[in-house]
Amino acid sequence: PPKHNEPIYLPVKWIYTAIWNTLQVPVTQAPVGLDKATGLPLGVQIIGKRGCDHVTIAVAQALESIGVAG
Repeated sequence: PPKHNEPIYLPVKWIYTAIWNTLQVPVTQAPVGLDKATGLPLGVQIIGKRGCDHVTIAVAQALESIGVAG
């Protein structure tokens, strides 16, 4: 979440997601746990080629099934 009194949409904060929207490729966000030092959630973006949404979802499910995600 953004800190108090900071803008939500800084160019450097949305560029990591906007590029994939612009390229029109599927992306699935998978949680992988919490940072030990701060307790903040950590995650990975799984990016696939166009038309392969099922692959990014399958990878996220695989991460979850082995206990990495969630």
